[in-house]
Amino acid sequence: MIATKKPEIETASVDKPRIEGASALPTQLGKQLRKMFAEAETQPAPERLMELMAALAAKERGEG
Repeated sequence: MIATKKPEIETASVDKPRIEGASALPTQLGKQLRKMFAEAETQPAPERLMELMAALAAKERGEG
């Protein structure tokens, strides 16, 4: 059998936070999630979502 070397796969560099104990995990996860989704918070809601919310509000007021 001919021995073949597996090709090395390059992966994106990810900053992996060092977690000292399990009790730090929720805090660290929260920080990472807030960092990841900070940009999404500043983007406007899609027009279709706004239309659906307006229709629901009108229906709840008895206008629809």
